[in-house]
Amino acid sequence: MTAIRRPLGLSPLATVLWLLPHPVAQEAFWSPAPDANAPAMAHHDMTYDSTRGAVIVAGRPPGMTGAEVSVYQGNAAGEWSPLPSPQPIPGQYDVEIAYNPDEDYTLLYTDAGNQVWKLRGETWTMEETSHTPVQCPDGAFLKYDPVRRNFVLVGSDGWPESTSPSQTWTYDGTDWTLVADEDASPEGAAGGGMAFDAARGEMVLTTNNTGETWTFDGTQWTRKHPATNPDPGVWVINMAYDPDSQLVVYFGGAHVLPDWSEELQDKTWAWDGATWHSLPGTPPLPHNIDYGLAYFPERSAIVMHGGWPRMVDGKEDWSLSNDVYLLTIDGGGPTEIRIVHIARPVDGTVQLTSEGRGTNATRQVLQGTASLGPDANWAEVSANDEPGNVNQWEASLEGGAQFFRILEE
Repeated sequence: MTAIRRPLGLSPLATVLWLLPHPVAQEAFWSPAPDANAPAMAHHDMTYDSTRGAVIVAGRPPGMTGAEVSVYQGNAAGEWSPLPSPQPIPGQYDVEIAYNPDEDYTLLYTDAGNQVWKLRGETWTMEETSHTPVQCPDGAFLKYDPVRRNFVLVGSDGWPESTSPSQTWTYDGTDWTLVADEDASPEGAAGGGMAFDAARGEMVLTTNNTGETWTFDGTQWTRKHPATNPDPGVWVINMAYDPDSQLVVYFGGAHVLPDWSEELQDKTWAWDGATWHSLPGTPPLPHNIDYGLAYFPERSAIVMHGGWPRMVDGKEDWSLSNDVYLLTIDGGGPTEIRIVHIARPVDGTVQLTSEGRGTNATRQVLQGTASLGPDANWAEVSANDEPGNVNQWEASLEGGAQFFRILEE
């Protein structure tokens, strides 16, 4: 999303128009990267360290309960090198990592009770917290929220399934806090995918195999009902935010069938804040699940590392991979929308005229809110099912609406 904010001169209202561009025309370009000495890994996690301009990956050998956690960093030149492993060995199962650019450390989470590990440069420290977060052996998410300056952890007790209840915790650098219990967190969250959506200032999550979409504003989860959902729903994916296109993306995943067999997927999906889009582009990648994914500014691309299985002669090869791919999203781009006329409010309504529309937009929706920020409560005030280059809007000011935005579908 590109947020085009213009004071529109509607006194006494402070009116803002947001354009959410329609990304259907955009394409996903995956290209192999000639990285040297990349480690062979799968079922691991990746984060970007902005201080050192490097990505960090961490994980155990799949299936090796209680094994040492391997940690590597990759620089902008595509050169990889090992980092020290945290000691004592943390927990037993899956690990998740996320970088805090405000305090310059990478946090590692695993099922280790009330213990957390912090990596600063090449030094690990272990700290104990007063509270113990959810102990998720597999499929948890750990992401940093730069708006609220805390880590968000989502996981379930036990192995993740599509119906598993989940919990949401935050970590402020000192202790864990339960912010959404099993009744207030998305069912089947663990094992799906989650990323911080910087354009909209919230976490976005897709659930394990059911493909539901949820957003988290730091306090509560909201179920979204987009016009298009990823079909079919998948699990064992990773998601990343692309600041160039302002989309949240993921690739592939596995769809679990009723007989517990899996169908591997090969699409690139993008979330624009309103709905999902399957992005056309380059041929399918060789790996579908359990990869690391993060945006790498110095490479101007999303980096995918490792994963499995590789298709060899039409058969699945489940050996670990050290492949690195770069994703760039091209085409589409923001569409210019201009307000050409604003009338003074009359009887609690205001008339607006807008020009411009997305190349493939089939519907425009005008929403209003009384305030901006993470707690903004946007509500639909008008819709246009046949938008043209010039569009007329009538907006009710009921409820104190002062800010408006247009979403294109």
